[in-house]
Amino acid sequence: MELTSLLHQVELFHRCNGQQIQAIASVCKEHFLEQGALVCRQSYLGATLYLIESGEALVRRINEQGEDRPVKVLHAGEVIGITSLFIGEPRDASVVAVSDLHLFTIRREDFNALLERNPDLWRALTIPSEIVYKLRTPTVEWLESDETLVYLTHRHWLVPARPIALVSLVYILLSVFLFVQASSAETFPAYWVPVSGLYLLILIWLWLDWRNDYFAVTTRRVVHQERMLFLFEAREEAPIDRVQDIQIEKGFAASAFNYGDLIIETAAVAGVLRFSRIPQPEKMREVIFNQTTRMLAVSRAAHRLQIQDELASRLGQRYPNPTSMPVPEYPFALPDVNALQFSRKGLARFIEKLGTWGLVPRTTVVTREGVTWRKHWVFLISKAIFPFLLAGVCGAATLVALLNSPVWLGDFTPYFPYLSAALLVITYGWFFWRINDWANDLYIVTDDRIIDIERHPLFLSESRREASLGVIQNVAFKQGNLIAKVFNYGDVVVQTAGPGTFTFMHVPNPRNVQREVFKRMEAFRRNSREHEASALRGEMSEWFGIYDQMHSNDSNG
Repeated sequence: MELTSLLHQVELFHRCNGQQIQAIASVCKEHFLEQGALVCRQSYLGATLYLIESGEALVRRINEQGEDRPVKVLHAGEVIGITSLFIGEPRDASVVAVSDLHLFTIRREDFNALLERNPDLWRALTIPSEIVYKLRTPTVEWLESDETLVYLTHRHWLVPARPIALVSLVYILLSVFLFVQASSAETFPAYWVPVSGLYLLILIWLWLDWRNDYFAVTTRRVVHQERMLFLFEAREEAPIDRVQDIQIEKGFAASAFNYGDLIIETAAVAGVLRFSRIPQPEKMREVIFNQTTRMLAVSRAAHRLQIQDELASRLGQRYPNPTSMPVPEYPFALPDVNALQFSRKGLARFIEKLGTWGLVPRTTVVTREGVTWRKHWVFLISKAIFPFLLAGVCGAATLVALLNSPVWLGDFTPYFPYLSAALLVITYGWFFWRINDWANDLYIVTDDRIIDIERHPLFLSESRREASLGVIQNVAFKQGNLIAKVFNYGDVVVQTAGPGTFTFMHVPNPRNVQREVFKRMEAFRRNSREHEASALRGEMSEWFGIYDQMHSNDSNG
């Protein structure tokens, strides 16, 4: 069958005209696979659509219990990986050729380039509804490169409707009052126009305040974003696989209008995320559970397939090799844990430059071992400004006393130069004490630990708390007022399953701090799983070595 006819039979392309089909055919690559070849592998990041021209292929899926089960057999004319053509997610199943296979592939990057050259092609495609939803979901700035937004919702429309209705009622009554009280038709607009302008501003504020708050589920986490323009911002999130239980609370009105509160529990002592007054809470609960199951299945599949490869290698058996796939794909990538680049402006950049020169401690220190944060420089200034000014006054007084002491000062006390010099030493000592007291409070995240150090100068006292990144349950940040928003500082709260809650207080750029903690936590957990799997494979290899040795001894005996 010709490729154009084959493409026209695919539901995704069946509404495309002849010219569009020809354009799609131009980005197709032809492949011939032998029986037993691996077409694509579960847990690998999908980036290719496969179209079978002839032959059969078996779809196998490893579920969340680690059981490998056949799903279905694919025949000529069927496709594999429509989702992978549009969205980069780990594949949910492996596909193996059960006969000699003739197929065509379309790479996502080639297809995206084709869509850019032919924007009309978008309207001709018949894209499944679940993929359309993901494509239409608005992007958010905190998503990682290997993370996909699965579901996003705002609070129910009744939440902004109530204050809007109240404001509108007040506006109508006030308009009527102004109309009645107006002495003439000419004076009424002079009062009514400013009132109407204020009314519109309040409506815009209420709408933006509602739109700024959202609840999201991604392939890796659940997120609650709360924001009030220029005044407040907070975001709390938890890894999707840390979710232990989900409850739904509804009242009478909530049941009538189909909204409610979704209560998400993790293993942390205070590890509860409350998604309040969201529409269709049952749908979000289902999405979270489905994504949790999917992530667990992908993890189990990766582990099982690694063991499978080890066994095949040890036994010398022929088994589908991932390196023989028609289009190379790769396991789910680890997040990049390279420290973030922090951009600063104005006074913040100047103070950071002083830190680079070693004149004052730096608020953010990036090393190979991890990232260290201090409190924002605003709190350095607030601590040191008064003793600094007082030291300046004492220094000036000492200079005057030493160079040309007025007669009235000598009459006041003959010891004034010595007294002012002593005060100068004390105030400068106080100044440097406050700087060191600020600099000694450290918040650190490494590749395996989170550390909170509270230390006073001169070794007077020190408190140090540490926890493994593996026990982190939730990570949240909060900017609670206008000053925090203007100077971009806030608190980052890390809840753990064991040692309790870690609070990084008043750190600069709390969004980036939260992001860095979450990325390193994810990388640590994945590395831990890979290390455990590698140790298990090594132990298995040792068992087979002992078996081979015993078998050899029996043969020689």
